[in-house]
Amino acid sequence: MARPVVRLGAVQLAFFVMVAVILVRAAQVQLWAGAGYARQASEQRTEDLPQPARRGTIYDRNGEVLAESVELFEIRITPSEIDTSRSTAQLISLMATELGLTRARVRREFRKRFGYLRGPFLSTQVEKLRPIYGIHLENEFVRSDRGRSLASALIGRPGGDGRAASGIERVLDTLLTGIDGRKVVIKDSRGRKYESPARPNLFPVPGHDVYLTLDAVLQEIVEDALDDALQQYDAESGDVVVLDPATGQVLALVSRNVDGSNTSSAIAAPFEPGSTAKVFTAAALLLHDRADWTDSVWTENGVYVTEHRTVRDEHENGWLTLEQVIEQSSNIGIVKLSDRLEPEEQYQMLRDFGIGTRTGVEVPTESAGSLNRPSLWSGISGQSMAMGYEIDVTPLQLAQAYAAIANDGIMMRPTLIREVVAPNGKVVYRHVPEPVRRVVPVWLARELRAALRGVVYEDGTGKSAALEGYEVGGKTGTAWLVGPNGYDRESYTASFTSLFPADEPQIVMVVKLDKPQGSPYAAVNAAPLTKAVLERVLAAETRVLDRAQLVRAAEPGGERAIELPGEAPITIAWPPAPQEGAVADTCRVPDIRGLSLRAAARELHRIGLRMQPRGAGAVSRTDPAAGSLVTRGTVVTVTTNGPGRR
Repeated sequence: MARPVVRLGAVQLAFFVMVAVILVRAAQVQLWAGAGYARQASEQRTEDLPQPARRGTIYDRNGEVLAESVELFEIRITPSEIDTSRSTAQLISLMATELGLTRARVRREFRKRFGYLRGPFLSTQVEKLRPIYGIHLENEFVRSDRGRSLASALIGRPGGDGRAASGIERVLDTLLTGIDGRKVVIKDSRGRKYESPARPNLFPVPGHDVYLTLDAVLQEIVEDALDDALQQYDAESGDVVVLDPATGQVLALVSRNVDGSNTSSAIAAPFEPGSTAKVFTAAALLLHDRADWTDSVWTENGVYVTEHRTVRDEHENGWLTLEQVIEQSSNIGIVKLSDRLEPEEQYQMLRDFGIGTRTGVEVPTESAGSLNRPSLWSGISGQSMAMGYEIDVTPLQLAQAYAAIANDGIMMRPTLIREVVAPNGKVVYRHVPEPVRRVVPVWLARELRAALRGVVYEDGTGKSAALEGYEVGGKTGTAWLVGPNGYDRESYTASFTSLFPADEPQIVMVVKLDKPQGSPYAAVNAAPLTKAVLERVLAAETRVLDRAQLVRAAEPGGERAIELPGEAPITIAWPPAPQEGAVADTCRVPDIRGLSLRAAARELHRIGLRMQPRGAGAVSRTDPAAGSLVTRGTVVTVTTNGPGRR
């Protein structure tokens, strides 16, 4: 009897052990590991697809696109998933037509187990393919400048792919970046994907759009003119800054090397401004009653030898008034006059004009330049600073300083951001002009503007910047560069700071060329570059100028004394009145088909026409058509043949 009982007990024990193992395993699967298994099952049945958000668009002040995110697609083909009710031949024909490919190219991918068409393709090209099962669209947003590359160093690029963000894209990254969404799809046993109406999608939210203060037409004119000047004068690099003195808005800004590469030197690389700083010394002399415009100094016939240095002038002048010192850019004259100033007076005037302080523009790499306190000056520092040495400024700082003179003595904080618009269209930020301080009284600012006009029109050093019909005020600046053994008389920077028009300036412009070859004077390179830009701006009729004000300023009825060879001075009406019966200035639209947008803009601006681009790539047609007779200043709509990338 014992043996059967033992066997029965063993069977019962084994049964209870098996039940216990099953229960423990069931508890493990359902209680402890249940969430993991459920998640794994869900992953096998569903897939969470990210939906990238569109990055905000960057526009110029007039709404022209400078940088935008273009949605591009790649196509993956799974022939086994395609609905058999649709003819393969019809599908191949549809895809070839919509994508711009040959049927043979599409047919090759259909013969594979998994086909692939890299593209990239635009959303309009893939629109009819979206509902077709077996055709899988993979999208990405690519930053595009529409092929124009305007202000590329300033705008910069967003981060990603191991690259660091830069420029405006970096500064405003949190505003430009949207919020990604997601979409849940259901997969069957063959891996085919279906949208699930029971699982809500999270739609992406686009980033904010940003409107800069730049004017695209003016920016393009400035970039082209600087490129021409770098080649013409064989300079290593150059900068151009254009400001609205009343608001501080930066209308154009470019820094370029002779090889065509872009930099940020107009904001980040200070230089010794040379004679453009003489106007600051003149302001201090007048403000503190150390001199007036008619006070004269002896300029030593061009060579002034002191105990510590020898100062030279370009011309062998004798007695010059303060006004003539500015017009003739006399180093000797300004050195002698600056000795009348206390170091604190000279320092404070330079500081008030913004020398040695950042402007606060929205760029993280801005340099403050340099201006030592009087306690660190040597015995000749005041004289050096009067000539524009021993101080460092950026072209933007110099433009801001002259803009204070143009704005009746009030300095405005420069800005690059005009407006920020949320995805719902609401304006969340709009620039309000921000005064920094009053630098000089109104009367002094106006007297300084009159002196700057004399630099251009009273046989001064800036006469090569003079325009016909409109008056320009400005100041030349030539500064020798420091070499291994002190200042190198073979290398220099040439600059010209201008106010246009001279009496009631609407724009202030600073141009600078680094190491130009040939005659070492800004009058022969920087001043002509200024004139070239202004002539193109007037021909292109950009919106940055108030045309009505310009017309009033240029109305006939004024008088100007001119000298003719061998004749006494005579007085004539200036500017001349238009002749009766004169017809509007006209030209024909050039044939620019096949050119890039950049080259097309150059050709149109050269003859005084404006450009409105549509698309990116090579020009395919224009409206008005090539050969049409139009009035100069007409807007030509340029249509291109494809997307552009950045």
